[in-house]
Amino acid sequence: MFCFLYKLRISQARDSNQTVPGAVRKHMDQCARCRGFYQFSKCLEQQLVQDAPVAQEAYGDYLREKILRTLPDPRQRTLSPHSRRRIVWRSTWAAAAILLILLLGLTIISPAPPEPQPKVSAHPIPSLAALIEEIWAVNASENQTITDWPGWIEKPIIQELDSLASDTENITRFLLACISMDVNNPLEEVKNNNTAIN
Repeated sequence: MFCFLYKLRISQARDSNQTVPGAVRKHMDQCARCRGFYQFSKCLEQQLVQDAPVAQEAYGDYLREKILRTLPDPRQRTLSPHSRRRIVWRSTWAAAAILLILLLGLTIISPAPPEPQPKVSAHPIPSLAALIEEIWAVNASENQTITDWPGWIEKPIIQELDSLASDTENITRFLLACISMDVNNPLEEVKNNNTAIN
């Protein structure tokens, strides 16, 4: 089925003077065409090895000089128009890639523009007056009166201070329970603890 792949592997093994892999050998046991190709490759190799010294002596320097004359001189190598265009395009794409990388690097490295600062009124009192007027308008729409206002700012602050005082009292009680020390006579308590340990 895939004889062309096995023939390729046989040819590679023969060309590199290596043994044929085991999977190829198993296939050759079942396939007469691949087995025949292997025998042909082996015979061809042996024939070429035997004929090489004879051919070398028969033609010698004359053939070598003739072959070298037909080969182009690498020092005078000329490029085809297609090759020249390909080199120009490669150079152009390389320059474009370098330019793109440089631009991306500059955008990453360059500092961000400063954020615009909000405009602060030169006279904060008029803006505060406008805020108070807005609050008055909202409260008027909700039917609240001026008597509701005095605790409007103080109530959250008073609640927070009460919460802090309560938390501080609880922490103090916890620490005193952990220490278990007589607050009135602290040195006597430490001496009693040291004698109990010894």
